[in-house]
Amino acid sequence: MDAREIFDGYFKALEEQGAVVFVDYQHDALWTPRATIALALVGMRALASEATSQVTSRGASFGRGEFLDIDVAIVEPTNWNPPVFVAEHENSGRRERVQYAAWKLLSVDAGQRLLVAYFGDGTQFRSFEELLGAVTEVCQGHAGKELLLIGGEYDARPKTIEALRKAHQTFAAGIPRTGGERAAALGA
Repeated sequence: MDAREIFDGYFKALEEQGAVVFVDYQHDALWTPRATIALALVGMRALASEATSQVTSRGASFGRGEFLDIDVAIVEPTNWNPPVFVAEHENSGRRERVQYAAWKLLSVDAGQRLLVAYFGDGTQFRSFEELLGAVTEVCQGHAGKELLLIGGEYDARPKTIEALRKAHQTFAAGIPRTGGERAAALGA
């Protein structure tokens, strides 16, 4: 699944949760669980084989809601290979929190990495470009790893799925295995 399909899948999973999504977007405590569910769904759909979302340690529950303190980790339950998909939803608008979330994802060996974060009023990022710059700064120390960033307008008040999509932008940031810098804009 390419970055565009992941972006589209994220919004499809949000839309499936119903119209209440648009009200919840305005409240971090309500929005975070919805965004995390959407991340898990897009990850499982992207890797629709036998991959399963694991939130416990191979069946031994430790009473945690996260795997390796990462919001979503999709793994093949039949082996001990790295996760095929990891994702973080960071609703804090603080630069250091967003960079920490990017660092966590880049520190894990995974097939695909996805970070959802926010910009605009109420954050330390005036624009998507500033948010991307903070994430790209973290990517510099992780050659060979890429991270898909979905950035949403923190103060948006969407009333439809189309408005919600328009309040978000995406970019694949990082340094590919072939060397050199790469950033592929998706025009979303």
